Amino acid sequence: MKWFDPTRFFSLSYDALLFRLVIDLLIVLSGLASGLVVLAILLRIRNDRLQQTRKQLEAMWRPLLMKVLMGECPPAELQQRIAPAHRFFFLEFVYRYARRVQGQDFQTLCLLARPFLPYIRDELKKAAPEERARRLQILGLLGFEDYQEDLIAALDDPSPLVAIVAFRQLARGDRPEFAPLLVAKLDRVRHFSHEMLASLLASMGGCVLPPLREILRDPSQPAWRRAIAANVLARLNDATAGPLAAQALQTPELPGALLVALLRLLGTVGTPEMLPVLRVYLTHPEEEVRAEAVRALGQIGGSQAVPLLVKALDDPSPWVAFFAAAGLRRAGQNTLLRQIANSKHPRHDLVRQVLAEERLPSDTVSP
Repeated sequence: MKWFDPTRFFSLSYDALLFRLVIDLLIVLSGLASGLVVLAILLRIRNDRLQQTRKQLEAMWRPLLMKVLMGECPPAELQQRIAPAHRFFFLEFVYRYARRVQGQDFQTLCLLARPFLPYIRDELKKAAPEERARRLQILGLLGFEDYQEDLIAALDDPSPLVAIVAFRQLARGDRPEFAPLLVAKLDRVRHFSHEMLASLLASMGGCVLPPLREILRDPSQPAWRRAIAANVLARLNDATAGPLAAQALQTPELPGALLVALLRLLGTVGTPEMLPVLRVYLTHPEEEVRAEAVRALGQIGGSQAVPLLVKALDDPSPWVAFFAAAGLRRAGQNTLLRQIANSKHPRHDLVRQVLAEERLPSDTVSP
């Protein structure tokens, strides 16, 4: 019998050491968890106090603000009541009102905010991205004329959130001089919704047309930029962009998103002479591309497109078939559609729906 087993001795020592380490680790984690709970409670208390302070201040400012807007007292009477510690609270308070008014009331609110705007401008570089973005929103609305350079500089901010806020503020319809700059800076905001970017650029009006036409014309431009350009040109009904879209569609192997944007543009401003370009895409493997091609065909094809639209009713995609039926209705082929609706055609139910949406008594479909 062995009185001393080295293997068992070292095994027990290792287990004991491991057990002690686990216990120590649990104690540390428990302490951290307790600390985080305490921190969360303290932050909640702090935020509750800030909210309460805001409510009390706004309750005091609101009657005076109404008097200022009604012309019953000068702006200075309210401005002199703003303590340095409450400047940002006051600017957010004024900002909320300024978003909902126009004309003289808006100008009065800008005048009220002007003395306090340098305070938040000084914090643009040292604040967190979310705070920088919030401050830019206030500067852009209440002090646009005085802080344009700060908004332009913010287009190159490391934070995409800050960049998109600056982009939004500069894309105001009444400042066309910023159109070339914003088109050039699309790379900074490309990760945001392209539909939103197109909407912002379109809100600027005709001033964005020349640089966007150049993007659409240039095959070396990234596909996503050309797609945004096509989207904006379609929104603005730029008739001169029709030939550009037709030319671009003749380039082989374009990505689907660009094809859809080009076909939408062609359907908006194209002419019947461009039908040969559309024919190629009626049998495209991507459903969305076929659907947009058929919709464009129905919009610009007229009577020439009828045979192609009838054929598109047999497309396996219900969306393609729907746009084909809508195109036939647009071409005045209601009699043909009623015949299909009352037949055993696989799409007769869909055609019935298209006819019903027209809401014309002469287009009723027999049961």
